[in-house]
Amino acid sequence: MTTFWKNFGIVLTFTSILLFVYFIYIAFRSDYKGDKQYYSYYSLTKKSPTIDSKIVNMDILIENIQKCGLSGHDAIWYKTPSNSYDSNFMVLKAYQQRLHDIECMDVTTFEYQTAMMDLRECENEGVSNALSVINGIWFKANYIIVWGWVAFIVFFGSIIFAIVGGVVWNENANNW
Repeated sequence: MTTFWKNFGIVLTFTSILLFVYFIYIAFRSDYKGDKQYYSYYSLTKKSPTIDSKIVNMDILIENIQKCGLSGHDAIWYKTPSNSYDSNFMVLKAYQQRLHDIECMDVTTFEYQTAMMDLRECENEGVSNALSVINGIWFKANYIIVWGWVAFIVFFGSIIFAIVGGVVWNENANNW
């Protein structure tokens, strides 16, 4: 019977290590894919020095998010408007519209400067939070293994199972 436990410990340890390595790979890959697909355009929107470049990057961001075909919530149980795709996408669309409204203003006016300051404030709070929720929905839809609390369970579960497997293997290593 000790041979069974030794083999069980070996299988559990190596399976857990493989799961952990796979988890790390998927985490990096999904982060890169999301960044490449849409998230980097928001970063470019924030960094853009002119309203025209902000508009170009925001339009690409909105278009790419729509191509993802997302829906639902960044939650499984406690679904609220705050974590819904539709509500947060409306925030992005409103920001996009505001950019287009400012595009027509004269850059030398006080009104334009005030609007630009409002945009920066909006970027740092509302738009960032909305995009964070949409990012969570994207991860949940495409790579649930690295989404929120599921990632926590998989990450620590694989470590715990590797430790348990190692202990079982070690305890039965000398018992042939």
